[in-house]
Amino acid sequence: MFWATVTLTPIFSAEGQHIGFTKVTGDISKQKELQDKLAERQQDVLEHKNVELEKINSDLDNFIYTASHDLRSPITNIEALMTLLKDELKETNCLSAETENILQRVITSVDRFKHTIKDLTEISRLQKNTSASQSDEILNVQEIYEGIVEDLGYLTKEHTCFIQTNFKVYQVKFSRRNFRSILYNLLSNAIKFRSPERDCIINIHTRLEEPYVVLSVRDNGIGLNERHQEQLYTMFKRFHDHVEGSGVGLYMVKRIIENAGGKIEVESREGAGTEFKVYFKADV
Repeated sequence: MFWATVTLTPIFSAEGQHIGFTKVTGDISKQKELQDKLAERQQDVLEHKNVELEKINSDLDNFIYTASHDLRSPITNIEALMTLLKDELKETNCLSAETENILQRVITSVDRFKHTIKDLTEISRLQKNTSASQSDEILNVQEIYEGIVEDLGYLTKEHTCFIQTNFKVYQVKFSRRNFRSILYNLLSNAIKFRSPERDCIINIHTRLEEPYVVLSVRDNGIGLNERHQEQLYTMFKRFHDHVEGSGVGLYMVKRIIENAGGKIEVESREGAGTEFKVYFKADV
């Protein structure tokens, strides 16, 4: 038994009649042996790389957890000391408008740092793919939406937004925490990035597109150009400085939904608005 290549060529007579074949058989056992060795070596390299990547990911997760844990205490102390300093300056009548402005900037920076630490912890959780199906439950979309709107009251009070809903699918089987995080991020972004040139109108609806339940959040805000859309889900990537944010929200949304076997799509036009479509596996 050996590995071979076989070539058959038809033979014709002078009159054009088919009278047989020529057969050429080439022994390629050595070539096959070399191919197998090369494939085996490549597999060993891939397995080694995978082991290295798993170790790197584990080290990064441990670093993020340790860093975020160890930074919480000193940053909380700084925040408390700044508040104490502000009160002390007030009592001694040493708090000028300029000093108060500087103190407030420090406190704001500390608060932003706290949010960054929180985001890093959340990213570490997603990297470990902890959105386990055990935590999935039957969710009432309307109920979660109403809770989010209540939490976003500070945004809707400052800026009037007309939100229209149409939940054709009113139940979804998913992690409550993760579903809420997805809808919260998409809705808060739609409010934050509204257009100053027109009334803010947001449409939220769900529908069934087998094998998915689709959640759509569409706004008429400032929109995104094509270059920004390509970088949309990059960690810590921000495209506008006129609103607060860390550039982590959409990265986390994408990781959450992809970890659960779904997907996310975006359609946007600069100056016209954006629509996000999130596809959940239709278990309900």
